[in-house]
Amino acid sequence: MSNEAEPMNVEEDVAPSTDPAEAVPSPPSDTNLPENPYARETEWGEDITAEKTGQLYKRILTEGSGDDRPMPDDNVIVHYTGRLLDGTVFDSSVERGEPFNFTLGQGAVIKGWDEGVATMLKGEKSLLTCKPEYAYGEKGSPPKIPANATLQFEVELLSWQGDDISKDGGVLMSMLQKGAEGDYFKPRDGTEVEVELIGSHDGRVFDNRIEKFLLGEGCEHNIIEGVELALKKMKKTERSKITVAPKYGWGHEGSQEHGVPPDATIIYEIFLIDYVKAKESWEYDTAEERKTDAERLKEKGNTFFKAGKFVLALKQYKRAADLVSESSASTDEDKELVSPIYRTVKLNEAAVHLQLKDYEKAKNACDTVLGKDEKNTKALYRRGQVCCHGDYVDLVIYSCSLGILWYAR
Repeated sequence: MSNEAEPMNVEEDVAPSTDPAEAVPSPPSDTNLPENPYARETEWGEDITAEKTGQLYKRILTEGSGDDRPMPDDNVIVHYTGRLLDGTVFDSSVERGEPFNFTLGQGAVIKGWDEGVATMLKGEKSLLTCKPEYAYGEKGSPPKIPANATLQFEVELLSWQGDDISKDGGVLMSMLQKGAEGDYFKPRDGTEVEVELIGSHDGRVFDNRIEKFLLGEGCEHNIIEGVELALKKMKKTERSKITVAPKYGWGHEGSQEHGVPPDATIIYEIFLIDYVKAKESWEYDTAEERKTDAERLKEKGNTFFKAGKFVLALKQYKRAADLVSESSASTDEDKELVSPIYRTVKLNEAAVHLQLKDYEKAKNACDTVLGKDEKNTKALYRRGQVCCHGDYVDLVIYSCSLGILWYAR
């Protein structure tokens, strides 16, 4: 039930239309009104507004199951029938035979739905009676929903799932507790986070700890990728639950330490206790400061590289490159200062991509360096290495011969 002029949003080619002006016939005449057993306020059930304002009532028609309820940002799927108090049906997904889905708590539907559906259990069917302030207000939604209309909806909660933060269904996230008001920062790689973690599989808790670590380096603390993805979406003091597919957990191998079998889907409850922000790019006063931190990140990346931790190494090199990119230098003198370290970390990026067999990205990193220094022998050599793995025979010969020639000079 949309909070705009239409009760819900569906694809335009779905028939019949969900626009109340088109989807249902005109209401019956006063002499032939359908009977509504819930028309009287005494039949509306409980006032479920937090302040007990009498704007939203709920009467359970069929009990649901379990203890879980959908949370803000969850994608919920429902069936519903909407009526005026006189019993006139103005919209029904049941009649269309197509359930309706929407994101809870984002204003995609009327206020009565956002608050009412959040109180329901799976499989529950309830009657939501929405006063105008929780429906379409003083304007209504002509011609089927009059001004200042109190509306009733029979809503059945079919299912829901968390926000798909991995964009492939691999990590589904549901907020359990909102974060600090006014805190708009969300952690990123390099942010030091302190978190409480509770991991479970098939109802058994296998991980319960408080951990402090640098985001992006969770694997050094036996923290899975799914947890790190979730932390990048969270605010301080927020508590969320994630459902993690094997791809973002322990994969085909499982975790012997935690007793998690191969290819297991696991659940983590995460509480972001606190964080210490990494220094933002705009917070640096001088190019020298940028160069110093970039060199520190490069050395950290080198340590990871030598240990065979190529993904971690790549993250350090990328952060270093961002600090000393050409756009970060405001004067020619600054560019001259940071350019050597920038070329070095880009070439290190290329070396990592070669190890990861991501040859196109390795070539792009080499080309970035050659765009500034066409005689850079290491860039030419590594681009030659890249080209050995693709259809670049002429470029292999060209790159390697130029590298040898300029090295000889």
